[in-house]
Amino acid sequence: IQTFGSRFFSRMDVVVTDNVTVAPIVEVTNMPSAEKYGVRLLGEVALDLGGGFSTAVRGGYQARLATSGGPSAGATISYAF
Repeated sequence: IQTFGSRFFSRMDVVVTDNVTVAPIVEVTNMPSAEKYGVRLLGEVALDLGGGFSTAVRGGYQARLATSGGPSAGATISYAF
């Protein structure tokens, strides 16, 4: 078995309304299979759609070296039962 990498993160969910949550996230990782760790700073906004469905968008910046880095973005749709 080969290790793909490690991920350590801190996240704090802030409830804005009954349906909206905002979360600042700080992540330290050496994925995928890197020799050095990098830092990723993210913000996520989640919306509860009701009936167990929710969606979220996430954006931020990630860097492994002080001289390089770039934006990151993502979105999810989930169902909880």
